[in-house]
Amino acid sequence: IMDDCLSKNAIGFHAISQITNRDYYTYTHSVNVGLYCMTFGIKSKMSPEVVRQLGLGGMLHDVGKSRIRPELINKDGKLTEAEFQEIQKHAPWGLDILTEMKCYGPCVIQMAGQHHEKYKGGGYPKGLAGDEISVYARICKLMDVYDALTTRRSYKKAMTPLDALTLMKMQMGPEFDPSLLTKFISLMGPDM
Repeated sequence: IMDDCLSKNAIGFHAISQITNRDYYTYTHSVNVGLYCMTFGIKSKMSPEVVRQLGLGGMLHDVGKSRIRPELINKDGKLTEAEFQEIQKHAPWGLDILTEMKCYGPCVIQMAGQHHEKYKGGGYPKGLAGDEISVYARICKLMDVYDALTTRRSYKKAMTPLDALTLMKMQMGPEFDPSLLTKFISLMGPDM
């Protein structure tokens, strides 16, 4: 998936190892989100190119965290207001990093920059709502939250898939595109 960009830029094993060694959770989370995004695209019968873009964007959605202090990313417990404001910078920084690389299309870049926007508004960094948010970023948001809820961290247990989907539907519903959330829930069935 990344061959085109890696062959055109000075990104090698050293740069990749810096990312994985800096924050292993973000690395595995990003791989998971990329796989979930691709699976959503495949199961939704999207074109191979759209699936490819979803996979790339999912894997790179948190690239802006490379500019955040590691101790802040891995902090146990609640963030202070100042710390949360710093964490929020990762979305626009991700957009900037991917734009500067000049090898990713707008869909991938939008996933990095918009995956914390909320469908009903009030998200960050721009407070976009509804169709102002790229459909790719709306899919990424679903997969990002789902993986965060179902993954064990040092400070929290992993939720079961059913509990995570229930929470997303019942308590977090306005954050997501309702048609995409409904589709995701239906695709999570055992026969899908």
